[in-house]
Amino acid sequence: KANRMDGAFGVSFKIDRLDIGVYPGGNQPDDSKRLFTDGYMLLRNKGSNVTWDGKTIGGLDGAVGIQLGYSVGDQLKAMNIPVDDGSINLRELVRKLVAGRIGAAAIGRSDANYLSSKEPTLDKQFEILPIPLVQKPYFLMLSHQVFDANPERALRLWKAIETERKSASY
Repeated sequence: KANRMDGAFGVSFKIDRLDIGVYPGGNQPDDSKRLFTDGYMLLRNKGSNVTWDGKTIGGLDGAVGIQLGYSVGDQLKAMNIPVDDGSINLRELVRKLVAGRIGAAAIGRSDANYLSSKEPTLDKQFEILPIPLVQKPYFLMLSHQVFDANPERALRLWKAIETERKSASY
């Protein structure tokens, strides 16, 4: 927002982020220019009664934890699910879940896979429910200053991302 960075990788769309930077396509992001698509998954402690059927979270005892500022919080709040957004990083959030301070945790699928492979002690204590809470595109967001200084270059960059993502080598 203060134009101290030229851009940020892997940013999902939220309307209130438009004052921070520019998405490809502007106020209605162009999904064809996405870096990737990922989903948020629901984690529960092994043996927990928490369920997710694609529409309703059941058996929840406590809030669903998310990392501070993550967009999945808006979706959960819209479902009238209590949200704990007090965790700064992924390990802190999962440790909070394992300690029983939250009823479940919502984390990105790629983060869940990473955590499962890199934290075998924690991995034995939680499980990832199979249905994503949400799937969404993630973009390279550029600062307003970078975009305004050379919008044609920004458009070429986003087009190059699209081209590369569609390539066989990608």
